[in-house]
Amino acid sequence: MPVHLSYLSFGIGTVSNPIATRPVSVGVIGSASQPGFVSFDWHTPQQAGHYCLQALLDPADDANFANNLGQENTDVGLAQSPATFQFELRNATRRPHRYRFTVDAYTIPPLGPCRDDRQPTEETAKAEQKRRLAAHLPSAHPLPPGWKVEISPDLPSLAPGEQVTITAVATPPDGWTGRQALNLNAFDEGDRASGGVTLTVLSSLEP
Repeated sequence: MPVHLSYLSFGIGTVSNPIATRPVSVGVIGSASQPGFVSFDWHTPQQAGHYCLQALLDPADDANFANNLGQENTDVGLAQSPATFQFELRNATRRPHRYRFTVDAYTIPPLGPCRDDRQPTEETAKAEQKRRLAAHLPSAHPLPPGWKVEISPDLPSLAPGEQVTITAVATPPDGWTGRQALNLNAFDEGDRASGGVTLTVLSSLEP
């Protein structure tokens, strides 16, 4: 199966730039060849800026071709003082929209086992599914106490194809050290998701 790697300039609604395509062998579910892995050699371009990697799976046949794209938006800033980030927001639709932002601190948890030989009851299976989904909801991962994120402009209105630079200032609590991921997601006036970025704040003491 071909896997296409590309990158976007850091932001929301930006344009994709191809990097490379490589094949990966994918076996039958549950076989020794699952999961399949493919590696790419790539580094961020020499030009200053931020980049979002996208990996697109391109199978010959699939029950749902709409769920084969994964991406990682990342920007890193040092919090010696409030960490300041900038990214682009673009209206990629054919209608004008006014956007708002939400902020959460979700990070991907450690992956659980892919296979479970237990035979749960239907009620137990539904309860487990609900529990797993709830653990990934943004509402379950609010900003940690003492953190503040200011976004400007916070309610931009954009015509079709129009783009604006968004500035986010992340202020940690006094004495904080470590690493903190902050997810900024954009929604239009109809609460339709338009995309998002992840900002990673590092303390000056983080190696």
